Amino acid sequence: MEVSRHESVGASPAAVRAFAIDVERWPGVMDHIDRIDRCDEGQFGLASSAALTQLGLPTTIWTMDRFIPGGSFRWRGRPLGMAMTADHIIKPSQVGHTEFTLSVSASGWMAVVLGPVVRKAVERALVKEFSGFRMACD
Repeated sequence: MEVSRHESVGASPAAVRAFAIDVERWPGVMDHIDRIDRCDEGQFGLASSAALTQLGLPTTIWTMDRFIPGGSFRWRGRPLGMAMTADHIIKPSQVGHTEFTLSVSASGWMAVVLGPVVRKAVERALVKEFSGFRMACD
């Protein structure tokens, strides 16, 4: 299962990136995220981890496995026994704007069993994430 959403954000790529990697601020503008606690210290980057608690889900550790400084990142987690990845792709657009893509994929037998329900929940979550990014960055 893969769900992707692409939108233009009325902020610079630097502003979007700064908020994207400041994950502990996300719950303040994204109502589907209850809490995020970093599992490590220092600058957020490759191999960084955070414990993310989302509405209706158990706390899940997400670990950054791809990080392009000044660009995109991907992290992986295993909520509800599913192997999930979440890509955050940030690219410059017209002056002062950013092309931003959020993609979530899930695999494993639980993803097959829960696929239709998970797809709907992820679609709703991505709408809320874009709303949060706009609120924090615009």
